[in-house]
Amino acid sequence: MQSRDLLVAMVAGPDNKTYIVHEGDWLLDGQITGITREGLMVVQRVTDPLSRVKQRETRKLLQSLEAGKE
Repeated sequence: MQSRDLLVAMVAGPDNKTYIVHEGDWLLDGQITGITREGLMVVQRVTDPLSRVKQRETRKLLQSLEAGKE
């Protein structure tokens, strides 16, 4: 969705509630680093002490785009 001059996203939480999120917001162990018309990017902190990777970037596409990938 577009709010004034920037994009915001609606996400469904595990509690079945819908939330409006902005770039820079935190979701548990991940921070939203970008919102595009295709979806959003999240940088997740990896808390596994045995992992050499300390963070990873995840892209979450819109549901309609994900359905087209199958």
